[in-house]
Order: sequence, then structure tokens, then C-alpha cells
Amino acid sequence: MNMQTFNNIAKRITLVCILAIATLLSTQAKANAARVNISENIVLDSSSAYKLDLVYVGNSAEGLEFDVRYNNLSGKYFSFVIKDENGDVLFEQSYNNKVFYKKVQLPEVGDVKALTFTILNDKNKVVQTKEVKISTNLVQDVLVKIN
Repeated sequence: MNMQTFNNIAKRITLVCILAIATLLSTQAKANAARVNISENIVLDSSSAYKLDLVYVGNSAEGLEFDVRYNNLSGKYFSFVIKDENGDVLFEQSYNNKVFYKKVQLPEVGDVKALTFTILNDKNKVVQTKEVKISTNLVQDVLVKIN
């Protein structure tokens, strides 16, 4: 009877040790994976550095809507300028954000055929520019059938 009790205790101790080792190894593997992910997030993508991204969101009651993003890694002042096709300035403002985001709403003007979004550095040299061509189609004949 003593030998059987001793065997049961030994089996339980062995099982507990195996579970403890497995837990320790899986925790260590997760910690290593977490360290790898953190170091991957620190690496900067040089293609997105100093890049002007412009997205047309759509029309609203206020007019044309755009999302503008610019990565300014140096943190130096830059000017954000919007011009029409004639070169008339519609908007101009200086910023020094490292990650610049602006939601632009321009009143819809029927005469405007193109817009130019420009980023100028602190010495007024062009860093990035994007041109948007605007064309409007109006559909007046609409037929609605209800069966």
C-alpha cells in the first residue's frame, strides 16, 4: 500500500513539473515574440517619410471634402497651401506637426477645374505637390417606376 501511494505521489509531482516547464517555455516564447513585434514597429518606412497623402472623401452640403496627411519627421515649420488652376491661393497656413492631418472642406465652385495641394518647407521651396482635376456630370432625366 505504501508503494502504491508513493507511485501516485511521484506521478503527480512529475505531471506538475511537466506542466510548469511547458508553461514556462510558452511564456518565454510569447515574450520573445512580443519583443520582435516591438522592434518591428520602431523601424521607420523611408518611403512614407515626408510624404503628402491626399484622399478625396466626397461631396457634402458644404462642398468638396479631402483628407490630407503629411509626415514631417523633422518637426520643422512647413506651409500647407491650396491653389486653384489660376494660381489663386484658396488656403494657406503654417504648421510644425510631425504627423499632420487635416480634413479640408472647400466650397463647391462651378468654375474650378483643378486644385493644387502643396507643402512648402520653411524656406518656401516645394517639398510635395498633388494636383486634383475636377469634372462634374449632371444627370437631370430620372425615371422612377413603382410596380
